[in-house]
Amino acid sequence: MNKSPQTANTRTPMKKPFYKTKTAFFLGAVALALVLSVIICFLADDAFALTAEDGEVTLVFTETASAGEAAKLLKSEGLIGSKLWFRTYLRIRGRKLTVSPGTYTIRRSAGFDGIYYALSKPGK
Repeated sequence: MNKSPQTANTRTPMKKPFYKTKTAFFLGAVALALVLSVIICFLADDAFALTAEDGEVTLVFTETASAGEAAKLLKSEGLIGSKLWFRTYLRIRGRKLTVSPGTYTIRRSAGFDGIYYALSKPGK
């Protein structure tokens, strides 16, 4: 009988692509957490006026304004950084804002809650 050398049917294990490794998953999770942390810091700074300058701003509304119209003026005066975030914050807090005609003085360090309370009262 002719004996042929037995060939081992063993394969060298294929190396996993990097994106399928635990290390890649961990690095991705850390990167995502860092990005989300930075976004949250910016949103919190805008909502709570953490790094706001001192001073006051006087706003004049000649007619009744909605939250969106007020946000537009607030952004142009530098009191808020994002009109969308201001309106979303009010919605999350369950607050409806309609600004009556008048003159309002708002501190730059008021934050979203301070702005809301200042604009909720009738203007002078």
